[in-house]
Amino acid sequence: MNYPLGEEVYDLAVCFGNPLTDFPHKRFPGFRERVFSALKPGGHFILEYIDGLERVSWLSEQKEVIEQGYDSQIMRRFKEYDPANSAYKMEYCRLSTKEVYEVTEYVYVGPLIRLLMEVRFEFVQSKQLDHSFLDVYLKP
Repeated sequence: MNYPLGEEVYDLAVCFGNPLTDFPHKRFPGFRERVFSALKPGGHFILEYIDGLERVSWLSEQKEVIEQGYDSQIMRRFKEYDPANSAYKMEYCRLSTKEVYEVTEYVYVGPLIRLLMEVRFEFVQSKQLDHSFLDVYLKP
């Protein structure tokens, strides 16, 4: 979706919850440019992400996991990893209705993210959290 963000409106933009997995690598520059345009000069962008290789390793060890969803149990199943596209497929099934959703997620790791971001932003710092990283970037 393309919500209007405006031009040079914000001092700070944040992106939490590992949203990068939704972006194919070829679409990342568009995401970066929208954030860059919306920030004022001197503005900061904070990006949280989970190391993609660690995530794939963890997900693939447990082929099926049942989790409690909002209104029913959800079975999550790792299907496959596609190294050519740095993507993995997951299947989610709502057990009460047998609805099945297949999702493709993309692998991002810190060095790749920094390479993609430093085209426009200055890297400030990275902070490791329990299960993710926070990177801070500056719009020059």
